Amino acid sequence: PDIDTKIKGVLNLEEFSKAFPLEGVKSLNGIINTDIAVKTKMSTIDKGDYANVDMSGNASIKNMNYVADGTPAVNISAMQVDFTPQSVNLPSFAMKLGKSDLSGNGRLDNILAYFSPDKTMQGSLTLHSNYFNADEWMTEDAAAQSAAATAPPPVSSEETFNRFDFTMDASVDKVDYDIYKIENFVAKGNFTPAKLTVSQLSGKIGESDFSAAGALTNIWNYLFSNEKLGGAITLRSSYMNLNQFMTAEGAAPTTTAPTEAAEPILVPDNLDMVIDANMGTVIYDNLELKNVKGALVVKNEEVRFDNLNANSLGGNIGITGGYNTQNHEKPKFDLAMKLKNLDFQQSFAKFNTFQAIAPIGKFLEGNFNTELTMSSDLKKDLMPDLTTLAAAGLLETLNGTITGAAPLQEIGNKLNVDAFKKLNVKNSKNWFTVKDGAVQVADFKQSYDGIDMTIGGSHQLVGDMDYRIIAKIPRSKIGKNPLGAAANSGLDFLSGEASKLGLNVNAGEFINVQINIGGSLDKPKTSFKVLGSDGAATSVKDAVVNKVQEEAQAQFDKAKAEAEARAEAERKKLEDKAKAEVDKLADEAKKKAEAELKKRLDDEAKKAADEAAKKAKDKLGDEAKKKLEEANPFKKKKGGGG
Repeated sequence: PDIDTKIKGVLNLEEFSKAFPLEGVKSLNGIINTDIAVKTKMSTIDKGDYANVDMSGNASIKNMNYVADGTPAVNISAMQVDFTPQSVNLPSFAMKLGKSDLSGNGRLDNILAYFSPDKTMQGSLTLHSNYFNADEWMTEDAAAQSAAATAPPPVSSEETFNRFDFTMDASVDKVDYDIYKIENFVAKGNFTPAKLTVSQLSGKIGESDFSAAGALTNIWNYLFSNEKLGGAITLRSSYMNLNQFMTAEGAAPTTTAPTEAAEPILVPDNLDMVIDANMGTVIYDNLELKNVKGALVVKNEEVRFDNLNANSLGGNIGITGGYNTQNHEKPKFDLAMKLKNLDFQQSFAKFNTFQAIAPIGKFLEGNFNTELTMSSDLKKDLMPDLTTLAAAGLLETLNGTITGAAPLQEIGNKLNVDAFKKLNVKNSKNWFTVKDGAVQVADFKQSYDGIDMTIGGSHQLVGDMDYRIIAKIPRSKIGKNPLGAAANSGLDFLSGEASKLGLNVNAGEFINVQINIGGSLDKPKTSFKVLGSDGAATSVKDAVVNKVQEEAQAQFDKAKAEAEARAEAERKKLEDKAKAEVDKLADEAKKKAEAELKKRLDDEAKKAADEAAKKAKDKLGDEAKKKLEEANPFKKKKGGGG
């Protein structure tokens, strides 16, 4: 199309607002004076032949005031725009936005490119503010409007204008944003739909200063279509206090732990960025880091540390690992750390995790190296959940002295060996693992003041310990106190322990002792077992095996005794039962025999009686018969006739 347009006139905004009331507008006044003429062909614009475009005129605003619901009042005292074929110039402007002031100048080259589908609109803008209150523009209504503006548009929406190339130079002396106060803020760079190139982004927040440069890619689609924002940025700071971003008060640095957050801090899923950091001093929690250098990779809802190095706690810290929020309810971290020449006391005071892994550090003075890997779920306050902590590493004690530890004090007192009360640990290397809430320390050898020791064991992150020391102690070290009986108290104690095992400790130059340490550091429980005299001490592993075997044997002996007791009780029970049965059978047999005997006697008595009766009867019969015959008068007498 051809363009032939003239706009000329004066608009009184106060009269206009009376004729056409605007919803939500409380006050509107000011004068707009316009005298613009444009005459050209679209083909001229498409060719970029702006010299042959007839465009001229100007527009100005004076004493404009705009007050509407939900937004700060706007006042523009004066602003003028000049139109030429090549550009639209904004020589200067000054305005008040609520409590904020804003001034500057700018230029738009080839503004008519807006009408061409292929041309890019170019321009530059310089802004300055003495004070800018961002909170005024972050009301609920403004936030809702902002959210609506940045949400992905509906499918039917017209395409957002994305053909521009702007350069900006902005500076603000003071900015209020939420709980933060930013000073000397400077932003310089170039902005296109595909890329935001920052040559300088600097300022100061509280005590912290920052300076950044780099590029963000796909920024336009990130803002309007929720696509992924990429980029690479270098971040510099001479002093950065991170605590001010993690407390309710905000600006004031603190030496206390970050307050518990209502929800975990989530890493956005639509970021793919690399931040190269170089900072002089960083404060986090109660830890001070110096010369912090390394890269942060923000991607896939995770922040990864790539070869991050810093000086702290008297030594050097190297970290590779990250913070992962892919599980929104349970964020986690994993770290591979190299710590060189760190101070025990400082590390114990600063690191809660170190206190849990190496509680003996409370009593250690000296320096150490360590290489370890560590992972854990995080609680809402972003502190490690010790029940899920897993770690493994090598702890190298360069030089250290354990003083005041209750277990060693108790050992020293019982053995009357002063060397245990203040134990020097030097050039020791200890491999440890953390799993299922327990720290396991592998056997390591240590010699001090003529005493050879093998030390190892474990302790719960929250709970008691179970450590063993196999010590080869010179007899000369036991009871060096010359005060009479006290001088031999250690030997007497060991002799008593040895006699329980049938051992003689008086023959050798050395005494080998297994020292068991349980309970807690504050309330230890110690026990001793004499392994013999002379010869090399066994390992803690062997001692553990021996202890297991002893406990197994004790359990076996106990079970055997209980079984024998049960068997004896059963035997006695069966014996009593058998005796009762025998007694019962004997009683029944006796009664039966007596009955049979009585019957037999009765039968024999009856038979004898019957026979006696029969004999008596027969005898009586014979006598009666004889008497009857003798009395018969008809009986023939001897010698006479009949």
